[in-house]
Amino acid sequence: MSGLIACALRGEPGEVYNLASGIETSILDLAGLINRLTGNRAPLALAPAREWDRSGRRFGATQKARDRLRFAAVTQLDVGLERTIDWTRANREMIRRRVLQHAGFLPELRTAYR
Repeated sequence: MSGLIACALRGEPGEVYNLASGIETSILDLAGLINRLTGNRAPLALAPAREWDRSGRRFGATQKARDRLRFAAVTQLDVGLERTIDWTRANREMIRRRVLQHAGFLPELRTAYR
């Protein structure tokens, strides 16, 4: 939340700020953590890289947010994910209603969010 507030107070319109931790986390590790936190027992399957994806590794570059917003993430990944999962579970009906507001633009949402 503090990163979004920093963007609102000190950010420049049209600029993009990465509010990440700057700590590299593999997709496989992230998926495993999400499965553990949600109680999902489905096995993880790592698919081959997509032909167009040449990036190999990704992590959020945070220097711009530190320099211009004076923001640095302090919430650990597992804590932030757990809070997000808890909030999402507690607000599923509100999320469903908000998503369905856009069904006029994306009719398939009606099927996905019955």
